[in-house]
Amino acid sequence: MRVQSAMPFLLLASLTWGSTQEKADFPGSTRGSFLKQGMGARPVGMGEAFTAVADDAVAVSWNPAGIGRIHGLTAVTMYDVMGQGMGLGYAAGAMPLGPGVAGASVHYFNFGNYDIRDEAGVRTGGGSAADFAVSADYAVVNPAWLPFRGWSGLGIEFVSESVGGGLLGLNLGGIVPVTPDISVGLAALHVGPAKDGFSLPATIKAGGSYTMAKLGTGALDVGHEMATGLSWLAVGVEATPIPSAALRAGYRFNLADQGLAGLTGLTFGLGGRWKEFGLDYAFQPFGELAASHRISLVYGAPMNRAMGGDTVTAPDLGAMPPDQKAAAEYQESISLYNSASYDGALAKAESAVKLNPGLWQAWQLAGNCRYAKGDTAGAVSAFDQALLVNPDNPQLKTFVDQVRNTAPAAAPAAVDPDAEYQESLALYNAGNYDGALARSGAAVGANPAHWQAWQMVGNCRYAKGDVAGAVDAYNRSLAVNPDNPQLKAFVDSMGQK
Repeated sequence: MRVQSAMPFLLLASLTWGSTQEKADFPGSTRGSFLKQGMGARPVGMGEAFTAVADDAVAVSWNPAGIGRIHGLTAVTMYDVMGQGMGLGYAAGAMPLGPGVAGASVHYFNFGNYDIRDEAGVRTGGGSAADFAVSADYAVVNPAWLPFRGWSGLGIEFVSESVGGGLLGLNLGGIVPVTPDISVGLAALHVGPAKDGFSLPATIKAGGSYTMAKLGTGALDVGHEMATGLSWLAVGVEATPIPSAALRAGYRFNLADQGLAGLTGLTFGLGGRWKEFGLDYAFQPFGELAASHRISLVYGAPMNRAMGGDTVTAPDLGAMPPDQKAAAEYQESISLYNSASYDGALAKAESAVKLNPGLWQAWQLAGNCRYAKGDTAGAVSAFDQALLVNPDNPQLKTFVDQVRNTAPAAAPAAVDPDAEYQESLALYNAGNYDGALARSGAAVGANPAHWQAWQMVGNCRYAKGDVAGAVDAYNRSLAVNPDNPQLKAFVDSMGQK
């Protein structure tokens, strides 16, 4: 008869999963305990206080409603080398699909290799074991019949263990922005029917978050594990001293003694972003015998709405232009044009219109550059393209007529409602809603077709309590750009048209 040798990693696994604290009434009654591990280095670095903060792909494992905030493709991968040959892997992704946002995740827990010995203790071979789980998730803006705005999400998960077979579970969640700076969240995770006397580690939790523009986010969570009876309290902060970096710390206090010494419960982390890419790290100790080092690679979303980026805090409807690369190229072309670098400015402006042919300001700047270089015919052609996209531009019309009549004229100044819009974003993120409203109003005055600026006008009015004025601005934005399902859903949720 063969027997397996005592495996030292079992002690570490019990510490990692917290399985030693199951109630006497529920001995061995849960499976999929690896699901209780915090997925993603960013949430772990914040002490696992993430229920109301969730705003990227990893939200599928913390609060599925959080992916409803996402406005483009985002993805997170994580790996944790836990020692004793064990490892925890994770990947999640989310993207807008239909009226909401779809997401998915994969968990993988590898127990490492172990020896197989006979009755005499002689090694006769080796083996390994692994557990995994997959989920499919979807989140939407809350429908109009609900009494509160925000997002709701649902996930279906399948969990398979190397021993014990598979189980199905549900993940449910909601997030409500109370003010532009404060959000609350509620989630129920791994909820499902028992099978052969075993069930998933069902957990319910609630949390809140407070964001200070350009400074960071603080969060608080409370949770209860229904099978084990263990309750906990978690607090965390994410400081953003510069827009592309974050420092994190948190503490999770279990409301029952788990018998773990050391710095158990205290976590630290840091993260950085470069364009669409990011890297996060978190350190989490498990008493004197083990520690976790989580590393996550991130694609897509910014770290949070306090990162100094352009994502709007509330109503969090994505006021950024649909083609950020085109907008960035245009901004660079303005700087080059103002420094008399016409060749460089022309290259950037033409790059912008290739990315977004509807960016009339870039067409006009391309014409300015060609005119400055002496290419009058090329300038008129570019100006005509600008007028084709935005015919409401009397200054440019007059100039083109003068050029066609060979009358001497000075090139028109680069009209830049985008600059006003960008200023309004900065002021809005700083909580200066009056200033942001003035800037976004100037942007739509210069370009009534600037739907992003109209949406920002609505955001400012909403933040100031002018719901009717906000709805009017949102409808003006939708009139220019009707392909904005999240804004439509938000307007519908306010019960006004």
